[in-house]
Amino acid sequence: MGLQSVRSIVESYNGNLDINYDEERFSLVVLISDI
Repeated sequence: MGLQSVRSIVESYNGNLDINYDEERFSLVVLISDI
């Protein structure tokens, strides 16, 4: 499952996808306000 499909799923829920990464770590934060 690619990041693009994850992003489209999150956006379909009016959410926000925040991706932060550097050499040592990778974090993916999904904010969904409309549950």
